[in-house]
Formats: sequence, C-alpha cells, structure tokens
Amino acid sequence: MTSQDFASDQLGGGMAGNCLEEEDVQASTRLSREGQEASVVAASVIDLLCESKGLNQLITRVSMDWARDEGIFLLDYELVYYDLLGPILAYNRYKLMAQKAQFEKEGRRKGGSGEGWVPDLRNMVEATSTISLNHYTHTMEELSKTKRFVDIVRPMAVFKEIICYTRLQLESANPGHRDYAVVTLYRLFYCNTTDRRDPLPRLLGEWKAGVFTKKHTAMLVELVYEVMKTLDLARSIFSDETKMAAAKKARGKKSSMSIDQYENGAYSFDADEYFKKLITNSSVRMVTMLLEVR
Repeated sequence: MTSQDFASDQLGGGMAGNCLEEEDVQASTRLSREGQEASVVAASVIDLLCESKGLNQLITRVSMDWARDEGIFLLDYELVYYDLLGPILAYNRYKLMAQKAQFEKEGRRKGGSGEGWVPDLRNMVEATSTISLNHYTHTMEELSKTKRFVDIVRPMAVFKEIICYTRLQLESANPGHRDYAVVTLYRLFYCNTTDRRDPLPRLLGEWKAGVFTKKHTAMLVELVYEVMKTLDLARSIFSDETKMAAAKKARGKKSSMSIDQYENGAYSFDADEYFKKLITNSSVRMVTMLLEVR
C-alpha cells in the first residue's frame, strides 16, 4: 500500500475499523483539491514514520508519560492520541500484509510453499506492552463508567489493531514472535485470574440499541471477528505437537518455564466455549441490527 492509496482509502472511508457513517463518507469525498493534496502529504508523513521505525518511538514516549503518571495526558488528549494511533497502526499493518502476500507469491513462483515469512515487527513492540494494553482496556472501562459511550470506539479501534498484530506475530516464521504473541494472548484471554484484561465480554454485555452508534457497533463486530480469528490460529499452532517441539528446539537453552506456562494456557484454552459465552440475545440482536442498516 502506498501513501496515495492510504489517502484515497481515508477519503473514501474504506479503511477497516473506521466504519464511517454514510454522511461522514459523503462529506469526506467533497474535500477541495487543497484538502486532497494535504491528505496525501499527511499519508506520506505516516509512511515515513512507519518506514523509519519512528512509530514505536512515538508509542514508547507516550508510554513513558503514562508510566510516570504525571497527569500530562488528560482523557480528551488521550482520545485524540488514539484517533491518530489507530489509523497509523492499521496502515503499518497493511504494509506488512502486502509484504507477506508478495513473499508468498514469490515463493510459489519459485516452486516453494510460500512459507517462512518473517515480518519486521519493531514498530509494534511498545504497542503491545503491558502498560499500553492496560491503558487501552482501562480507558474503555472509564469511558463506560462515565457514560461517554460515543467515545469508547476510539480506544477500541486501537485494541482491535493490537489483536491483528498479535495474529501477525503468530503467522511469523520466527519462534520469538510467537512467544510474544502467546504472552499477549495469555494476559488478555488465557489466564484464570483477575489479571485477565479481555474487554470483549463487557463490551458485548453493555451494548444497547439506541445507546451506541453504528460506528461503535460495527467496530465491536469487527473486534469479535478478529479476536476469534486470532484465537483459532493460536489453537491450531499450540495444539500441534510437531510445531511446538520445533519451536522449543529453536529456542534451545533460551526456553523458560514462563513461556511453557503461557503455551500450556494456549493449549488448554477452549476457543469454542469462549465464543459460546459471547453469544447472547443482545449480541445476536446487535449483529442483526447492523446487517439490517447496512
């Protein structure tokens, strides 16, 4: 994906996760020539930020302010940060997906299987850190408690990107990437303590018709899809004894009891039972209403 493609996608409201209302899309396509040129320039800056690995540095800087807890980031400022971070993470992910498709195409052209892709994930190391994950979920909780329902979609969009990045880690041929992925999934879904950070059951349980916007509802449905797709992939990997043995052999002496604990959590986690718990009368109605309005 080029920066021009990104700008065009934004103008047309086609970027996954934005789910703009129809009137917003119509308004965005009426930008002046100057506005369209400015969008291309902005997209070029984002492209440079991703290519230079400056995105991870940006997230790291914000995380440092969060860790110090000096009150620098008021909630409204934090929401603006999420508005910027979500599309940038998505753009960086689209570039990685395009690189993967090209790698697989070249591999098949040469008579291979197209496997063995190892993405450059340095831009998202800090985005999936414990501090960042805690803030994404904590912000959604705070917005819900203060009844700022219209704003929940902003950190939710970032959280959805983190789930997508976790799946990229799982798809990587680098065993170290999969180790990072299973740690993230353990924190979010696999652990059986109060430390579990999974926001999905609460988000689905709180949803009510007439309270949440179409944009929020569409993003929530996307999140359910991405979560289940990622959990299914993790199950296929960590339930495969051959793949697990190969990963442990690749780690060699670097293997630790903690990684084994995380992998055991992935092995024993029942994604089907988890999904059944998400299916309620409210969630079914939510999807039905979204399909009707679309």
